[in-house]
Amino acid sequence: MLFKCLSKSLNEKLSKLELVVKNAGSNSLYKNIKIDIINSLAYITSVNAKVCVIEKLEVESDSNFSFLVEASSFIRFVKKQKNGEIKIVLSDKKDSITIYYASGEYSCPAFDVNTFPMVYNIPDGGINVKMNDYVSVLNKASNYTEINELYPCIENVVIDIDDININIVSTDRNTIYRYFIPNQDKVEKVFIPVSNASSLLLDKHINKSLDTLSIKVDDTRTYFSTPDMDMYEIHFDGNYPNWRFVDEHFVKTSTYVFDKDLLVQALQNNIKVNEFDHCRLIFTEKGCGIMSENPMSGRSCKERLTALSHNGNDIICDVLCGRYLGIVKNISYNRIVIEHDHKSHFNKIYGENNKNEYFLSSSIIV
Repeated sequence: MLFKCLSKSLNEKLSKLELVVKNAGSNSLYKNIKIDIINSLAYITSVNAKVCVIEKLEVESDSNFSFLVEASSFIRFVKKQKNGEIKIVLSDKKDSITIYYASGEYSCPAFDVNTFPMVYNIPDGGINVKMNDYVSVLNKASNYTEINELYPCIENVVIDIDDININIVSTDRNTIYRYFIPNQDKVEKVFIPVSNASSLLLDKHINKSLDTLSIKVDDTRTYFSTPDMDMYEIHFDGNYPNWRFVDEHFVKTSTYVFDKDLLVQALQNNIKVNEFDHCRLIFTEKGCGIMSENPMSGRSCKERLTALSHNGNDIICDVLCGRYLGIVKNISYNRIVIEHDHKSHFNKIYGENNKNEYFLSSSIIV
């Protein structure tokens, strides 16, 4: 029972599983990876409490067989090999493997495949999308989630598809991030949760320019597939916050437009005074500014801004300065629009020429 492949090709697949292995923690149930050789195709599987990833690699083999091997040491060894052909042989007793490479051989224990956690089959159906349309947005949206034991649902990004739009949404209970594109292909309505771990795996380890991503969902799991990878994760417990209610009830009463670089500089200077307290936005017809003070140190900052345009009522509210700085930096446009709803006290922030992506962030009215 043996298979052959290039060490570089195997290493590329194993490197994509490292994040799953690292997030397995101390649970011995997840310390191994499983390799199934079926019709000259290697299925390399790693699983932890939340995520399962199966990488596929074409190999030369003499039969179909399976084995488990301790993940960390196996990955470390393959990483050290120069590119060249390697041969991996499973012993007749299936209790060890030997890796033959150009300058020698390496042996390590193999384990009973029946001790590996159950791996679920990828169901049929779902939606097919281009990787580059979705994955970078999923990863960006994951920046506006929150690790919260009481509300594990907000640790996830969601793809929320309705009759009109395909929405990618996240929230940390203070800010809602939304990106949407028209549902031109009339994809069926579906609600798809995607964890931060899965967003990172999809973003870092898949060829976004070439691959088509297939997404499926059932009552307990979300499934992702590309031509050379399958992945699934367990859904969160509880209900996701009703982002649509906040979004649909936002009514702008004020609009101010600023130069991005000047707005970033003003926020950065206020953070130097007090990174953790609120700063105050004062946007009026007579002038605009951002100010903060730190009573403990006696320091204060008042930054004056010139609005490129404005319309509606004055805006005077307290916000988290660091949060707003992060939002503005993440907008890839030179002109930043800030709209305010005086009833809900939410600010809507987006690039002037891109209304398909925006942030709704709460403020404290003063």
